[in-house]
Amino acid sequence: MPEGSAKAGTPIPRLDRSARAIVVGVAAALGVALVVPVLAGAVGLTSQVGACSNVGGNSTVGGNSTVGGNSTVGGNSSVGSCGTVKPTTPKITNLPASAKTGTGFNAKVRTDGDGQTTVSSNSPGVCAAAGVAVTLVKVGVCSLTAHVATGATYLAASGSPQKFSVTRGTASKPVVGGLPVGATYGTSFTASLSTNGDGTKLVTSSTTSVCSTKGVKVKLVGVGVCSLTGHVATSKNYLGSSGKAVKLTVSRARPTEPSIAAPPAKAKVGESALLSVTTNGDGTKLVTSSTTSVCTASGLTVAFKGVGTCSLTSHVAQGAHFLAASGTSQTFSVAAGTPTKPTITNLPGDATAGGSFNAVVKSTGDGPKSVTSNSPKVCSVTSSTLVSFLEAGSCSLTAAIGAGANYTSSVGSAQIVVVKKAAKASDRR
Repeated sequence: MPEGSAKAGTPIPRLDRSARAIVVGVAAALGVALVVPVLAGAVGLTSQVGACSNVGGNSTVGGNSTVGGNSTVGGNSSVGSCGTVKPTTPKITNLPASAKTGTGFNAKVRTDGDGQTTVSSNSPGVCAAAGVAVTLVKVGVCSLTAHVATGATYLAASGSPQKFSVTRGTASKPVVGGLPVGATYGTSFTASLSTNGDGTKLVTSSTTSVCSTKGVKVKLVGVGVCSLTGHVATSKNYLGSSGKAVKLTVSRARPTEPSIAAPPAKAKVGESALLSVTTNGDGTKLVTSSTTSVCTASGLTVAFKGVGTCSLTSHVAQGAHFLAASGTSQTFSVAAGTPTKPTITNLPGDATAGGSFNAVVKSTGDGPKSVTSNSPKVCSVTSSTLVSFLEAGSCSLTAAIGAGANYTSSVGSAQIVVVKKAAKASDRR
């Protein structure tokens, strides 16, 4: 029982006449109504003091009543005036005539109560309520109840459930999200769609040469501007809708590091090789040499010039979808090459006994050059390449080249010079 209130009929100990007079006087001063049944010899309290009541006011206790017999002391005295009156039943007056999912309204509650008005939802799966704000979330029957809280004058009260049908509304336009920062060719991502629609979601591309889609998955297949539009399909609760196109710039990707697929295993001076560069880059591929005395490069062709270590670096130029890139240097050994067969290039056509010539030996080798005679009676060789014709006949000569810095030695094939007899002095006259 709240403090300051007494239940009617609470027994009071028996008092004599003078004591009962004192009680009545005190009750009158406090504004509390008393019933004093004289014959029973008890005083009964009929007043109730509420928790939010103010004792006092303009109440009158006692009037012209007389203590004794069955008379009532205090009449119908009123204590305070807070929240003691029952209000009219609260009722929502603006239920929507054509309610659609995805919409909402602020309920207007009619009552003469002076407390805070609210509504509650009896069907939260269809409609949600907070304060007087109502949101329609699914198709079905929305049931709402209006309430008014206790106020200064009126008590709290609740109305009866009020119902209305909610039909399908159009879903909010889907907004495409989840776009990657720094999008590059060859990558993919899953787009997100923000909408209240609960149907199947997907994105479509109007720039299929740059980006392709499947459901909400997006693959970047080109370089340029990718344009994506979000969609949500019609469902039980919402009609379908499409959003606005969003744009995403797709840049060239960084290719894998270019490298020589198979560096030569037995490179020799004088030879060359056509190399293959491995990378996913789509630009022109080439190699460069940092050891040009050992190897030189043109495009993908490498020529081996000297014995030593050849160092090559692979490159790929910028292409349609990938940026330019360079690899790391790759090295391999180059061994001495086999020279071309040495030959004497200036054999005389009118050699005669007693004559001579200095043989010119041609070969790619870089070692010392020499000539040997295979017919010493007809011709002899001195100083490596000086050939002297001794008598008429067939002079057989063989050119040779020794090992050099970059080439091995080599011996040529025999070459023949026909030596004629020397003319007699009388013949010369």
